[in-house]
Amino acid sequence: IGGSSSRNDDDVWEGTRYRDFTLGRNFSPDPQRGSGLTGGSRDASSLGKGCVGKIDASPDHRLTITSRVNLRIFVQSDTDSTLVILGPGGPRCDDDSHGMLDPEINAVFEPGEYEIYVGHMGDMGEYRLTVTENL
Repeated sequence: IGGSSSRNDDDVWEGTRYRDFTLGRNFSPDPQRGSGLTGGSRDASSLGKGCVGKIDASPDHRLTITSRVNLRIFVQSDTDSTLVILGPGGPRCDDDSHGMLDPEINAVFEPGEYEIYVGHMGDMGEYRLTVTENL
């Protein structure tokens, strides 16, 4: 996923599979990471304009925002992945903004509960999700 990996790179992803996040301004450690398998049987286009791909019926990750924060959330995968974030402010969706057929969302998130779905356009694949603060 996203090029070659070393043992140290694999270590930072250990324990991240389908994990949830609670974050606010100046969170630490930054970045936070998650991982899993893309997709499911649900058509993301039913969630809003610009949402594409197949996602799971339940979120891959839950994001609790405790204070207003500007986040960069991106996916690196071995397939054509998509990203949908549902919560306050409506759906946020992306397909290829991170490059190499991977999605990225840059946005200000208000306090509240969010659901993160990592989908795919074709075949299912492994993904790594990174959440970092835009400073």
